[in-house]
Amino acid sequence: MDWVTFVWASMAATCLTLALVQFLVWYRDRAAQASLWFAVAAVAVAAIAAGELRLMRSATPAEFGLVQRWTHVPVGVALVALAWFVHQYLGTGRRWLLWTLTAGRGLVLGLNFASPTSVNFQAVTELRGYPLLGQLVSVPVGEPSPWAGVAAASSVLVAVFVTDAAVAAWRRASGRDRERAVLLGAAVVAAILLPTANGLLVHLGFWSAPYFIAVAFMAVVLAMAYELSRDLLQVASLARDLRTSQARLDLAGRAANVGLFTWDVGADRLWATAEGQRLLGLAGPGPFALGDVLATIDAQDRPGFEALLGDVRAGGGDFSCQYRVAGAGAGTVTFWRGVRGQAERGPGGGVQLVRGVVLDITERRRAECEREALREELVHAGRVTMLGQLVATLTHDLSQPLGAIRRNAEAAGLLLGAPATDPGELREIVADIRRDGARAAAVVTRLRALMLRRPMQAREIDVTALVAEVMALLQSEADRRRVRLEAVVPAGLPALRGDPVHLQQVLVNLVMNAFDALEGRADRRVTVAVGEQGGEVELAVLDTGPGVPDWLAERVFEPFFTTRPDGMGMGLAICRTLVDAHGGRIRVDRSVDGGAAIRVVLPVAMPS
Repeated sequence: MDWVTFVWASMAATCLTLALVQFLVWYRDRAAQASLWFAVAAVAVAAIAAGELRLMRSATPAEFGLVQRWTHVPVGVALVALAWFVHQYLGTGRRWLLWTLTAGRGLVLGLNFASPTSVNFQAVTELRGYPLLGQLVSVPVGEPSPWAGVAAASSVLVAVFVTDAAVAAWRRASGRDRERAVLLGAAVVAAILLPTANGLLVHLGFWSAPYFIAVAFMAVVLAMAYELSRDLLQVASLARDLRTSQARLDLAGRAANVGLFTWDVGADRLWATAEGQRLLGLAGPGPFALGDVLATIDAQDRPGFEALLGDVRAGGGDFSCQYRVAGAGAGTVTFWRGVRGQAERGPGGGVQLVRGVVLDITERRRAECEREALREELVHAGRVTMLGQLVATLTHDLSQPLGAIRRNAEAAGLLLGAPATDPGELREIVADIRRDGARAAAVVTRLRALMLRRPMQAREIDVTALVAEVMALLQSEADRRRVRLEAVVPAGLPALRGDPVHLQQVLVNLVMNAFDALEGRADRRVTVAVGEQGGEVELAVLDTGPGVPDWLAERVFEPFFTTRPDGMGMGLAICRTLVDAHGGRIRVDRSVDGGAAIRVVLPVAMPS
């Protein structure tokens, strides 16, 4: 059996097989540059094995020289590919040295084809037999080329680059990565230096032997394949772990009703977990794009969502939004989605990737709507309760203008029945009736405004007019309780923005509480003081009562907390709710007279 042919052919076949495997790896993942350079190196080693086998089977010196000249091509390719593989696989190495050795091997090829025989021999004078694996193979004897040292130096330069890259990788790594750097670096350097030294001695005539380049390179190809195979096994293990994590993530997402998604902005490709696809309304195997998500958003919310995406593309950072799902017609349930995420910038500074979560917030939105409805019910109930306390006083307010109207009407009837009627006197009586009717209508209007139940309707509010309305509404109650009610309102106050009825209710509640605090006191004064500072307006209700202890300053705003035996404990809680809805603050402290001072601070209306 021809063992030489079998061994060298086996080496070539092994290299080609390994090259095909790693080429397919690179073809599926173009970022795997190390696999591409391995494939190039392995194909070159297969060609070297074929060339060496032909050299050992050469019958004449001329045939040997011709085959040797062309074998330098795969040798040069293999050396350069090995250097680039080490650079890509270890991620180290000086790039200037890498390009220098690449250019050096190009120079060697040029000298090789410019020489009479090859870059190794000026002329091959004879072939000698060398016993190998039970057979005689041809080895050269001849006149060495003056450029043989250049070829050897270029090979040494490759070994220097690999050594430098391996040392750099060893220094920055630890554990398994250090072992990888040492194994790969030593294998490549040995595969280069041993056949280089052997070939140089053959060319200089120190001994006659085959080159064994394919054998040495085959060893380094196997070492490279071993490292890449370990990486492939690790990738496979990571893929299994990833699938397991994906399954766990999907399970957790379904349990928490949360989906995860990633959007590649440049490629417009969107990935989502199974729960994320369901919540985003994505159907089918994919791939998905942003337009698929936009199609599931209600038409009323889509412009706002697109505007948010524009801001995300421009500025990056965190973002959040809520939107309704499209397709909810009349009488159907409206579904809501909440999205939160973060935009990541790429090397160029632009947003490259968006990661986020999507949640089903339908139940939360329903709860918010129910809570808002309950709040409106509570506010209305507090308003009705407060008005119940004002009925007697307001009845007195209405009885005065209505009684005057009745008396004026009776007087007009008497005048009309008299033989001679004074038209001027009748005009005065009619004017009095109109004036008293307007007074009664104003009282009824204020009552009706406070009784209405409606959501907050924000508009600009004149603070002076707001306080005047409250003072007019409560003056009769102050007279009945023998309380001096006064207002201090400076001129030129800026307007507020809010619902005037709700703010009236706040002031009425606070003044009525102040009236209650004055029961049994000799000095009964309540002052509504208004001030403005730093873009805010303060409405303060000051009384001369016993005041509020510091330890109760916060508790008085709690629902159902009261210090009066007949109190409900809802008045100040309602006030805080209404003030918070207007973006303001409310607090209680002591007035200059020692009584309570409840201060409401509201932002002024921004100019449109």
